[in-house]
Amino acid sequence: MKATSALTRLLFLVYSVSCSPCGRLESLNITGGVEFSNGSVIHGGLEYVSGAWYDLEEDGALIRLGCPCIGRVCLWKCCGEGEAFSNKTCAATDHAAANPFSPPIFRGKEPLDVAAHSSFFFMHSRLCDERYLVDTSSPTERIFIQQVMWL
Repeated sequence: MKATSALTRLLFLVYSVSCSPCGRLESLNITGGVEFSNGSVIHGGLEYVSGAWYDLEEDGALIRLGCPCIGRVCLWKCCGEGEAFSNKTCAATDHAAANPFSPPIFRGKEPLDVAAHSSFFFMHSRLCDERYLVDTSSPTERIFIQQVMWL
């Protein structure tokens, strides 16, 4: 009897635990996206295949969250879309380099004629203090975003 009761509680616990395919910080709100019969959701021009999105109750409402970095190469940008980091803060800008954000792409140290915003998915975040900030105005600090070569 005790073994059956313990097994029942364990099964309930396992059933009650929901797993998401990515963490909340790696998720985007895709509530309102169109769900298709194959389980895919289209939102913002991106397809989230079955298993790359999940539903979550947040503040009493059910929202749908997508994991854009499943099946895509993601890069993190500290500021929001259309913003630039200047004087230790994010601020709206009309500077062409931020709209759309499209840093140069390289093969080794050779620049390529490839649009970063069409090759990578940029996750916009306010977590600048948790990331390494590249000082693009420094002559000694350089970063080379590399073209992805799929086999």
